[in-house]
Amino acid sequence: MLLPGVWGQVMNGNPYHRLYLDVDGVLADFSSRIISNYNLKHGTTYTHDDVTDWTFSNILQPGQQWGDYVDPDFWTSLDTYPWAYKLLGVAQNAGIPYAFLTSLPDHNGPSGGLGAAIEGRKRWLDAKFTHLGELTPSRRLVVADRKELVVGPHDILVEDAPKNIHAVREAGGHVMALAQPWNTEVWNRMSPEAIILTIGGLHA
Repeated sequence: MLLPGVWGQVMNGNPYHRLYLDVDGVLADFSSRIISNYNLKHGTTYTHDDVTDWTFSNILQPGQQWGDYVDPDFWTSLDTYPWAYKLLGVAQNAGIPYAFLTSLPDHNGPSGGLGAAIEGRKRWLDAKFTHLGELTPSRRLVVADRKELVVGPHDILVEDAPKNIHAVREAGGHVMALAQPWNTEVWNRMSPEAIILTIGGLHA
């Protein structure tokens, strides 16, 4: 289990203000649903781990976008990753405020537009995490097209998308890069277990 030394150094000398959890690719298994819909249409057998590009470009046919495979119930019916509940549990007890941080979808397909995507995300959070003690988890949802404008130098973002990881780091924010097949080029990736262990040691 990889626990980068830089986190111990930063944690000991620099208290954090807020913890942000990305949703798609960190808590919600966004990719498996896209791939499942793609397989149904094309008779293919791709899996989650075949997605080696964040935009699905290594799988989609020329001219296609991942939004072409977003069905009407997409945003409310995504599966959680196996580590999602434990990750949120340690976030709740980390000693600093936390929020869910999601970006606006680039493509919408038949999902009803951005409004439907955001409302679907809110319903998903409430359906999946209310039992963990949050009456309305969706009230912690922050929507931002550019996450580096939200995550400050004393904040932490748990993120999987290379675009967001690089942007936040370049802006001076701290990122725990959750290892996924589409971010192998990212520096200092962490397993879900390492992230959970590290968050468990945070203090305000």
